[in-house]
Order: sequence, then C-alpha cells, then structure tokens
Amino acid sequence: PDRYAAYAAAVREEYAAVPDEAFRAGRAEILRGLLALPALYRTAPARVRWEAAARHNVGTELMLLGSASGGAAPPG
Repeated sequence: PDRYAAYAAAVREEYAAVPDEAFRAGRAEILRGLLALPALYRTAPARVRWEAAARHNVGTELMLLGSASGGAAPPG
C-alpha cells in the first residue's frame, strides 16, 4: 500500500496541470476500468501473488478519489 500510494501521488504530480475535479473523474474512470477486468495480470503465478493486493490498492485509491470529491466513488 505504501508503494502504491507513492505511485498514485506521482501520477497526480505528472498531471498537476489538470484541475482536481477533472483529474479525479478521469482517474476514477481508469481505475473502474481496471477493476472491471477479469484479471489485472496475465499469468497465473502473477495473479496468485499480486492480484488481491493490486485490486485492494486500486479500490482504495478509487475510494479516496471519491472521498476527496465529497462523494463516494463506487468500486467497480
């Protein structure tokens, strides 16, 4: 979670010119798309090792994006 939080912060920094509301909406759309996938990883060993944690991290970011906008962003 700490490394993912650092990654998410770096993504926001990369898009610093984008207003907060637009960033949250666009990022949430991307995250919902990822969560809608049947799997985030192509190989079975990667899915076993990282899928649950990755989905948790993405879901947490999505929830935080919703909290930042004053509303709940539904996961998936």
